[in-house]
Amino acid sequence: MAGFNAAWWVALGIGVALLTIDFKLSAQRKKKLGWPLLALSFLFIGIGLSGFIHDYWVSKERLHSQPQLSNPLQAPSNSSAPSSESPKPSKKSLTKKDAVRGNSVHIERVSKIEQQSSGDCSPNMIGGANTVSCGPPPLKLNASLRTVTSDKQGLIETIITVTPNQPVAAPCAVAIEFDNPIASIAAAIAGTATTTLTGRLPRLGKHVMVPVGDSFNPQHALVINVYSEQPIRVVGDPHLE
Repeated sequence: MAGFNAAWWVALGIGVALLTIDFKLSAQRKKKLGWPLLALSFLFIGIGLSGFIHDYWVSKERLHSQPQLSNPLQAPSNSSAPSSESPKPSKKSLTKKDAVRGNSVHIERVSKIEQQSSGDCSPNMIGGANTVSCGPPPLKLNASLRTVTSDKQGLIETIITVTPNQPVAAPCAVAIEFDNPIASIAAAIAGTATTTLTGRLPRLGKHVMVPVGDSFNPQHALVINVYSEQPIRVVGDPHLE
């Protein structure tokens, strides 16, 4: 009953008090004041009861209009409170800068991947591994021939320059195949005047072997002076023996 307006209690109290006074009046006074007091008492009692009924229906309507909680022990969530988490961008709104973070690359499902590198040591990958080995290339010796005026009577002198694709450490032996027999040879490193033949005897004929006592490289090639009775031609590429 604490939800009712105090005015209704006052009106009800006045009505009851007037009704009590009317009952206690003498017969002589009741003729003069009985009906007015009785009317006032019923008026105040009616006002009080009407107020109680009005407050009752108003409070009932308010109770039904409030949202019901599924769990009475759970406090209602405050939907208006700002969220501490920042909104996550959708996949469609990701920019190119968002796709690359740190050392990782985020690729969308429909992204096109293009790789422009080429060659034996290309970083292009197939199946998660290099397509070729990127170690040092195998040794390759290239020979070039040049015929000069011979300093030995009756023999043709041919200068053969053997250029490697990487440094060759000494001591070593270079094998060269010719189409005609070789009678004599001499060898040196380009840029130096000293002979490079070691104490090991060279092998003559068509299957020549030149023992080399100094290292040579692409910048300082091996120069071999070959003497033969007939013009010669190198068969295949020189190789180490």
